[in-house]
Amino acid sequence: QGRIFLWTHSLHQVKLLGSGPGSFYRIYNKNLREGAAAIPPSQFHFINYETDSHNIFVQALVEEGWLGLAGMLVFFGAWFRMAWLKRSDLRVCSALTGVAAFLASGVCDDPLSRPEGMVLLAAWLAVPALPGLRDNLFADNSASFKIESSRSGITKAFPIIAPLIFALLFSAAAITAFTNYAVHAGERAEDRGDWTRAERWDRAALKFDAAQRDARYNLVRVLARSGQYQASLAESEKALAWVNEAELHIIRIRVLPMVGKTQQAQEELTRARKEFPWSEELRQES
Repeated sequence: QGRIFLWTHSLHQVKLLGSGPGSFYRIYNKNLREGAAAIPPSQFHFINYETDSHNIFVQALVEEGWLGLAGMLVFFGAWFRMAWLKRSDLRVCSALTGVAAFLASGVCDDPLSRPEGMVLLAAWLAVPALPGLRDNLFADNSASFKIESSRSGITKAFPIIAPLIFALLFSAAAITAFTNYAVHAGERAEDRGDWTRAERWDRAALKFDAAQRDARYNLVRVLARSGQYQASLAESEKALAWVNEAELHIIRIRVLPMVGKTQQAQEELTRARKEFPWSEELRQES
């Protein structure tokens, strides 16, 4: 039921080209706020600030649109065709089974949201293409790259395309792993009251991934807790595009009076209670 609630509110307005990589959280949160009045209180427990849809196909549809989803399906279709033709090789057969299991698990989960998932898929995708890439690189006949037909063109180009996909997935995994580490390191520094180090780690995470919502939120909180109210307010304005959550509004509501904007804080509290009727913290805030 939770998955169905998530998918239903993810797919309100699907575009041809989608909303861009990393935009799922922003779109889903926007849909929740716009449809808040129609959500019965009995379903409030399903609401969470999800960064992914727990379905790689729904995720692709929201972020890359119909065209992006079609491109992904064409790529996997071409990969499975190539791998099937080489299934007599035990390594290729293992990769074939692994990718199939990966996509099956992706119906109710999003293994691509985790670094280890991206690396695992990257390795499997590269397996069938490596022999063809080696043959093409060391072949004496340069005509092997000629495109005689659309089908042979795809077949010959795929040993080049698959390693590129591998490189992209591996790079994305490395960035995700680093930003996750930076966020946790910042939170540990924050627990020790080391605001300078915490701020440094949060900004390092955002340097590599501007969509890292935990770093966005944590940076606003760190600046507020360290007494840098103007800086916290400025960062919260940037963060609203990525982390429009009840908790962020609570920080803003508490920081605004510190810079002499009590009336604005009251107005934001009233507005936020309407946008996030499921937030008990907002109801208790005064």
